[in-house]
Amino acid sequence: MEKKKLIFWYIFTNDSHTNEVISREVPREDTLDGVKCSDGVKRKLWKCDGTFVTKMFRNKDQQNLHFEVFKKEGKYGKIRRADFFDKKRKK
Repeated sequence: MEKKKLIFWYIFTNDSHTNEVISREVPREDTLDGVKCSDGVKRKLWKCDGTFVTKMFRNKDQQNLHFEVFKKEGKYGKIRRADFFDKKRKK
């Protein structure tokens, strides 16, 4: 049986509107301030689950949301940008 990788999801907001939308659904305790990501930049991140990330993408255009998604693989992995969410699907 194949082991599933433990993945932690994070959202970095690019504006105050998006920050407010997320704060309504994600507890304040799930914010990480000044976290150094793999690119060396310190960010304030919202820790969330994959379902919430999917919901944010579904509502991105309708609610004018601006954010970036990061992930950490495993308990001790580095926090990296999750670029695959931004790729367009092939038709």
